[in-house]
Amino acid sequence: MRDNQRKAERRPCNDILHGEVFRVSLHENHEVKSIRDVSHGGIGINVATLVAPGEKVRLTITREQADVQLYGLVAWCAPFEKIKGQFAVGLSLS
Repeated sequence: MRDNQRKAERRPCNDILHGEVFRVSLHENHEVKSIRDVSHGGIGINVATLVAPGEKVRLTITREQADVQLYGLVAWCAPFEKIKGQFAVGLSLS
């Protein structure tokens, strides 16, 4: 996995019910398998699809209170060693 690029403190997400990432260039939606952590400028997610660094995405997450849409770029993507068939993705949020 890549070196930590985020300077802000990372926090776990316990109130996320569902997530979906939309790949702008391909017009494709993919289920977010899990959200690992969030910080001021980024979010760590797991998906079942390899995504390219630099790719523009829209992340929609369903929380208990409301749906939230976030926009950003894929900072990095690598196989998630703990779960076969998943990729860990670092998103830089706009």
